[in-house]
Order: sequence, then structure tokens, then C-alpha cells
Amino acid sequence: MWAQTELLRLLHTGKQTPENAAKATLFATSFLEQFAPLSLSGGWIDHIDGAGDRLVEYMPASSLYHIYGAGRQIAL
Repeated sequence: MWAQTELLRLLHTGKQTPENAAKATLFATSFLEQFAPLSLSGGWIDHIDGAGDRLVEYMPASSLYHIYGAGRQIAL
């Protein structure tokens, strides 16, 4: 999850063209569907394998830092 949240930050700090905004929105939507599905009711999946299956059942608090940071950058 760390790498994906950092990419979200970068997508929103770069030059804001319509094309870049569309890419950022597409990536953010895909990220949320994969790492923070609605079925988790506000939770997140920290590690997934190549097939998209979760590798751990716990939600480390350290991931919240990255989620918050990416969300804050998007909201600016």
C-alpha cells in the first residue's frame, strides 16, 4: 500500500493537465477498490499478492499515515 499511496501523492502534485487529472482519478478509484473495499467499512488491505489476494488479515496503523497523507494531498 505504501508505494501506491506515494504514487497518488505524486499524481496530484505534478502538472495538473486534464490528462493527468484523469489518470489520477482512475488510479485513485482503482486503489480504493483494491485496497479499501466498501466491504471493510473504513478498513484497508495492507499487503496483496500478484493475484490481488490479501496477504495479511490485520490493518497496521502505520498504513493510516500513508492513506491520510495521500488523501490530504488529493484534497488540496
